[in-house]
Amino acid sequence: MTNWLEGYHPDHSNLNSSGMKLLFVFAFVSLVSVCCMAVPSKLDAFGFDWNLDDADDVEFENAALKLVDAAYERAEFNVSDMSLMRLGCGKKIKGSVFKKTTASNPIMFKTLGKPYPNKANCISDLYVPKGTTLFVEFAYLDMPTDVPNKCRKDYLRIKGSNKSKFYCGTLNKVKVKEMGPWGKDYRFQFSFRTNNDDTNGDGAKLYLYAKA
Repeated sequence: MTNWLEGYHPDHSNLNSSGMKLLFVFAFVSLVSVCCMAVPSKLDAFGFDWNLDDADDVEFENAALKLVDAAYERAEFNVSDMSLMRLGCGKKIKGSVFKKTTASNPIMFKTLGKPYPNKANCISDLYVPKGTTLFVEFAYLDMPTDVPNKCRKDYLRIKGSNKSKFYCGTLNKVKVKEMGPWGKDYRFQFSFRTNNDDTNGDGAKLYLYAKA
């Protein structure tokens, strides 16, 4: 009887070739995955790509020109500031806390330094409950801009209720912006951004409160 296996020599070259291709594909996919995980995202909490070299080319309408005069003025230096709750960089304040604030006992948001530093990118969150008004009082604002009605290099950004407003330039009087109330809870984000051109002002100080 003739052995049907006699003379049969399996071709391992094709098997080895296919295996090598599969191994190469697996190694490439793994390498790409590792690389992608190793590269940090440039997107911040707002979904912005904060490339400080390119951001100078983007201009925004200066909402500071539409602010109204406050009904009263606080002293430029108020000792009670030392006892106020602060909304600092990277911090957040809950809606239940904000709801209790008043004009005489507000939350304070203040940029660091006079003048402020280069390449600052400060982001803070304030939660405003449903049915609550938000007053943003600009005690002072000093962020130089080449064009008065545009913010490009250094600015304060307030984002909330599906809108973003940008503030820059210099205010000579205390100004206030009243927003709300709304039919649902909102998170307001305050961001302070500067470039690296050494044309720096005194920054900004805001008082945030729910009741005037």
